[in-house]
Amino acid sequence: LTVVLVTIIGFVVWHRMPAASFKLAAAMAHVNTNIPTPISGYKIGPITSTQNTVTTTIQSASNSSKKYTVTEQASNQPYASLAASAATGASGNPAQVQTVQDHDKTYVLSQDNNKSTAACTKGTDTVSVETIDLNVAQLLDAAKNACKSS
Repeated sequence: LTVVLVTIIGFVVWHRMPAASFKLAAAMAHVNTNIPTPISGYKIGPITSTQNTVTTTIQSASNSSKKYTVTEQASNQPYASLAASAATGASGNPAQVQTVQDHDKTYVLSQDNNKSTAACTKGTDTVSVETIDLNVAQLLDAAKNACKSS
């Protein structure tokens, strides 16, 4: 009975408390990171992890079909590789790429048809934001929030 109760409580905490869910996912993925701050009008949704990767879905507070994902992956990928990977879109065709320098961070933004991606490095991790629902200013804000160091 105790095991069942602990399991149920753990399941509720995992789904109802984003901070606890995120810390557990980051620990399981072996990624030293912090929960991303959603842009205005959005809230933390499901959080998943795989080996060396934590993915946070951030959903619109008013329209559940609008969302973006923040993926943080343990790596040491240099900015040149970030730009090269952003230059080829999901369709394999060249994407429109823009770099933005803000204080000590460089953000690489790309657009391939309807899909938009922003990437940066945070310490030794690569952070990417993917969406079909944000405009360029919102995408950059989402990337800046995701790429903040603690």
